[in-house]
Amino acid sequence: MRVLTIFEEALTRRNIVIIGLAIRVLLAPFTAHPSDIGYWEEFGKALLTEQTNPYTSFVYPPPWILIVGAMYSLYLTFPSEIFLYLVLKLPIIVGDLLMGFVLYDVVKELSGNRKLAKSALLLFLLNPYVIWISSVWGMFDVLPALCTLLSIRFYLKGNRKSSFLILGLGAAFKYYPILLLPVLLIYEWKKDGQIAPLLYGIFLTGLPLTLTSLPFMLLYWESYFQTLLSTPLMLHALWSTPASYLSFIYILRDAAPELFNQLMSNFWWSNALSYSIFLVLYLLLLVKLCREDTQSTSKFLLNGFLMAILVVFLSSKMLNEQYFQWAIPFMIINFSVFNTKNENLFKILCFAFFAFFTLNVPLYNFIPDVYNKTFNHTAFLIPIVDFYENVVPSIVKSVSLFMLGLTITITCAVYYYRLMKQKANKI
Repeated sequence: MRVLTIFEEALTRRNIVIIGLAIRVLLAPFTAHPSDIGYWEEFGKALLTEQTNPYTSFVYPPPWILIVGAMYSLYLTFPSEIFLYLVLKLPIIVGDLLMGFVLYDVVKELSGNRKLAKSALLLFLLNPYVIWISSVWGMFDVLPALCTLLSIRFYLKGNRKSSFLILGLGAAFKYYPILLLPVLLIYEWKKDGQIAPLLYGIFLTGLPLTLTSLPFMLLYWESYFQTLLSTPLMLHALWSTPASYLSFIYILRDAAPELFNQLMSNFWWSNALSYSIFLVLYLLLLVKLCREDTQSTSKFLLNGFLMAILVVFLSSKMLNEQYFQWAIPFMIINFSVFNTKNENLFKILCFAFFAFFTLNVPLYNFIPDVYNKTFNHTAFLIPIVDFYENVVPSIVKSVSLFMLGLTITITCAVYYYRLMKQKANKI
């Protein structure tokens, strides 16, 4: 099992939570992604003050925009940029804390070991990657990730209706939890062999997205359905650096611009490649689950969910850096409870994803004073900014991104292979 360091031994569960919360609250008001927080502000403004259609540019399902609207209404009572950054990130910070609590409880219950549970809590709440994505970047991927873990927790407690509903809520934040639904359905079928509970589970899973979508369906049906259908299918061209082997295209951008432009203007090849990889890996997963022993419910569901997420990582042409948040809780549970050998794969992925977005969007650009080039309070960073943007050759950055993307793909492939070969012994 994982050996706790002296630092970990000295920290209590309460201290880990307090330190994790303090770091997030201190960072949140003074940092932001160069564009994403601005988008949240625009959508809140469109929803509340301008009362216009947010789905002309909003690409996510409704729950997040409703939360943004609620937080933006708080900002209107005290209009300040610092307060805006804080309130928009508060739901994400709360999501981090809740994820830490659920993760602690799941590891403690499955392993019977409080030290392992505390280690899992520390690995999440004090993880630099997690902290950066939530309280600095301001991306909400922890919310659907929390829903997926809660879905399993409810299922293990025997509350199947709540399990399907909360999984549906996760899919209402971001669509990927839909791919986890077949894992639950296969387990249901193997245990009961009845169709009615499966259909009811599908209905419950679709309910949160349907209910939260109703206002937008009625008011802005055309733009809403266009977004609903195109975004999860990734029918648009590549528009940001994918944190995978596909980042090789950015080497071509610097070394062979004509070929790069040709690939970007004829992006059907990336769709064909991504969907082919997805179908093969996802079908292999479903076949494995259909043959799997169900005597360990926790292992069947937790590993099944993790494998489904890894299929997305290995196939998606739009593997953005924040998506790793989806897998982190399941990986921590996996190597804490089921297979300690996988901890090294987790560490590699944490480093690779953090390094990838550090190169892609340099850390100093999360400081608005630097990003806006005002340098009122950050003049000491000017030499660093100038060196990275004007001295470091672009081909060096592109090659580095590709090497990190390739590392992510290979590591995810190894993790997927290990899980595919692993038997579901009773725990």
